[in-house]
Amino acid sequence: MEAKESKIRILSLNGGGVRGLYTISLLAEFERVLSNGDERYSIAEHFDLLAGTSIGGLIVLGLANGKTARELEQKVWQHAATIFPPRKNFVPKFLWAIWKGIRAFFSNRYNGEDVSRAVADIVGAESTMRGLQSRVLIPTLNISTGKPLIVKTCHNPRFTRDDQLKLVDVARATSAAPTYFEPHFIQELNAYFVDGGLVANNPSYIAYHEAATDLKEELNVETEEQIFVLNVGTMASEFCINPEKIEGMSAGYMKLWGLGATLVETVMTGNQWMHHFMTARALPKENHIMLDDVVPDQQARIITLDNSRTDALNVLAARGKHKATESLADTNLNLRSKFFSNKAKKFVHPGDK
Repeated sequence: MEAKESKIRILSLNGGGVRGLYTISLLAEFERVLSNGDERYSIAEHFDLLAGTSIGGLIVLGLANGKTARELEQKVWQHAATIFPPRKNFVPKFLWAIWKGIRAFFSNRYNGEDVSRAVADIVGAESTMRGLQSRVLIPTLNISTGKPLIVKTCHNPRFTRDDQLKLVDVARATSAAPTYFEPHFIQELNAYFVDGGLVANNPSYIAYHEAATDLKEELNVETEEQIFVLNVGTMASEFCINPEKIEGMSAGYMKLWGLGATLVETVMTGNQWMHHFMTARALPKENHIMLDDVVPDQQARIITLDNSRTDALNVLAARGKHKATESLADTNLNLRSKFFSNKAKKFVHPGDK
């Protein structure tokens, strides 16, 4: 069906660690094609709700705080190796794997302080949810209560809890992947949080539900057929485990689950597809578009959640840009009409009305 004039457009960004460079490269290429030379043009201007998990949440917060996707693309390139320090060329691969395994066994694979500094540069050290220019939805998991927490802008007058939260804290909370980073403590909520990918690595269905329950009246939308979701992935592999590992004598925490890393990726991959299927069931087929690539066999070893070596980053960026140009030219997807024909109604905080 063609999109009706009154509609809700949702941008949903999956989690995936450094593979988020694929996501932001795709969005940045959209901007280059659609901007008509306007350096301040932002892809976020077309969407009524931005939803993101983990690295997707970091990108969403940057967009909602006024940065363009092109600016964020440069930031992700700049900080990829800070967040996920790569193996040095003189270090053998097997020694690097042993070192990361030892760190994972006794601590976390990466330094949270380095991550916080990088995140502050991307989203703003003192910026808060109250100052965002777009409606936002960010999943995370509160391990102090054992329950999911969906951080939101105040797009409903009742949603006042999160206004005071710093973007740095929200970004760290949604991206604190177990075994990779330590849980993140948010003082205002007096709780520890871990990666939102454990509950919704693909936030599309949560965002759809938010739109259907809290945005329809404000945006003059009557039915779910007027809700459109553009979901961008992170070039994640269709993760599965070789049966030989399961059947072996040593199918335990180290060999089968990779000291926790494989377990985390299994959970994230599984719920990512579950949320995709639920969104696909809830919306007409043409209203739900997922843009992603499958990792080619020859590149599967380098396209991982935490490989920030230049060869891997080049592949992610190139594939993201190619997917963007290919998708915009695809008349079956009809992205320009469904998502980019006009700008979304400007978000105004209820306290400013």
